[in-house]
Amino acid sequence: MQLSDHLFLVIWVAVVFPFSLCQDRCQVQDGKPGQSGVSGRDGWPGQKGEKGEPGLQVELSKDVLDGLKGDQGERGLIGELGVKGYEGLLGPSGPVGPAGPTGISGGSFGVTAKSKAAFSVVRTKKENPRTHSPVTFDKQHVNVNEDFSLATGYFTCRVPGVYYFVFHAVSEGNLCLKLNSDGNSPVDLLFCDFNRPGAPQVVSGGAVLELAKGNKVWIEPWKDTRDYNRMTTKSEMSAVFNGFLIFVKE
Repeated sequence: MQLSDHLFLVIWVAVVFPFSLCQDRCQVQDGKPGQSGVSGRDGWPGQKGEKGEPGLQVELSKDVLDGLKGDQGERGLIGELGVKGYEGLLGPSGPVGPAGPTGISGGSFGVTAKSKAAFSVVRTKKENPRTHSPVTFDKQHVNVNEDFSLATGYFTCRVPGVYYFVFHAVSEGNLCLKLNSDGNSPVDLLFCDFNRPGAPQVVSGGAVLELAKGNKVWIEPWKDTRDYNRMTTKSEMSAVFNGFLIFVKE
């Protein structure tokens, strides 16, 4: 064996032998902890567990539950009135009710041609009417049964009862008219309007009268002087006379 080989063997033994002895007796200081690694991914979901035992309340009988229930409390106070709701839809029509009883007979108040009476006439003549004579008219709007005579100015009662009469006349100065009726209780109602000449004015009058068959009603100028008979001759209409039956006399 050569010298170099002997030298290598001596050196190897010198290094390895002390190291083997130090494994049992020598202690080396621990190193510093390393940095924390990156968090791993979430694991897979586990398997579904078994069904648990039912709760205590489910196992209790109805009688036991009733026994555990407390007494009813006192009734609370009435709450405030709420907001009014929207109006609902109209409901369906109800069934037709039974027919009512037959009404009483109209008697003398029945509406027939013979029990009607009404007129409305107009004067358009361009002249003053005569004093102490009925005012005549030349146009009619209504004249039921022709009870009013345009030519004479008289209304003749055919249906006994209570009537209403009214007139309006346009004046150009002083104008006095009266509403007349004959019969057992004649009526003589005076109406006057005093006005300066040339200034148009309206005189009106009316009354409710009870008439018997054959009684007459009319209007006429009643002042003797012409100064009180100034019915207009300029307007298209100088006077209107109306009357109608209110109800029939029993």
